[in-house]
Amino acid sequence: MNRRRHPRLEIRHPAEVEFEGERFSGCQIVNFSAGGLFLEWGDSGLEGRLEAGYWEEPARKPVRIELPKARLGVAAALVHVTRLGFGVAFSEDAGPFHSYLQEQGRGARQEPPSASPGSGSATPVIVRRLHDKFVTFLRKQYAAFPVVAREDLIFATDQGLSGEAQSDLFFAVTRLEQQAEALSQGFFNQVEEGFQRLLATDPQSAASQSGALSETPQELELVDKEDFDEWVLLNGIAYRLDGQLGEAIFKLNLALTHLLQRPVKSELNPFTPISLLQAIKPSVDDLDFTPQVKQIVFQAFSRVMFTQIDRFYGELLACLAAEGIGAQEVQDKSRATPAVHPADLQHPSNQRHLRCSDLRSHSTRNNRANESD
Repeated sequence: MNRRRHPRLEIRHPAEVEFEGERFSGCQIVNFSAGGLFLEWGDSGLEGRLEAGYWEEPARKPVRIELPKARLGVAAALVHVTRLGFGVAFSEDAGPFHSYLQEQGRGARQEPPSASPGSGSATPVIVRRLHDKFVTFLRKQYAAFPVVAREDLIFATDQGLSGEAQSDLFFAVTRLEQQAEALSQGFFNQVEEGFQRLLATDPQSAASQSGALSETPQELELVDKEDFDEWVLLNGIAYRLDGQLGEAIFKLNLALTHLLQRPVKSELNPFTPISLLQAIKPSVDDLDFTPQVKQIVFQAFSRVMFTQIDRFYGELLACLAAEGIGAQEVQDKSRATPAVHPADLQHPSNQRHLRCSDLRSHSTRNNRANESD
């Protein structure tokens, strides 16, 4: 079943949080969807009050998010907590709240750029050169992904699961083998589309194609719980990496902004972790896995694809410096980007909140016999 998928929409907006009878100000909403949002801690003092990790539904604590100046608020539940902030799922109708954030984000995106988009004649050549280096890097990293995902799924089958849960895992192993080529092709097609959006001469069109904003009222539909939990997982991975790679990502965004002469943020930058996670997501969705199996697959993808990306960012920044783009800022400093360690992208054996014992059946199990033929 091809369900509606709600994109992550970026924004920066102050918010207050009510938690366990106390009010915390200083938080910043940094992105949102029709089903929830993610907030940075800021100087709220709330950090340290919440246990880090992914919270399964029975353990999710209620919070209330307030926008005092807009006189809007919404009840929510904690879903994911990182050292950078926390994600919540709306627990009541958030239509007016979501509409307000959409309007605020839309207004920020409609600010005119300081110069005409894509005015530099050498820009496509430089970006294409960076593209070629990036795709070469991705293909080298991606080669290990199916193997690692398979190993992680098989590892999960040894964790004393029910017969139904083991069936989900063995189905996933078989499906990955059968659809390996389609999975790879789908991912790299999405990467290519990301570069096409980056080079689009109309920045509004590029933002629309990337799913940054939607003009349709259907965005106010309640998001499917499984879709939102998946969004929270990918968001958490991206933010954990942003914390480690933030300086390099900022410099890449700045360099691309200089090249294209219009603002380039992480959501439109095809080199960023969130763009790569969004690129693999449609192909994984097409495999019809249970949400818990998807968690294992996405975590495997992250460990494989991002363990060397800090060094690659250094190479990209050095290439840009050689072209005289941001040379003073990127020279030498690019080597100071902290390494991303495999241990930071958890293996199923040490995940506290993504437990293999929580594997559940999927509503589409009845379709598997035909798909396997």
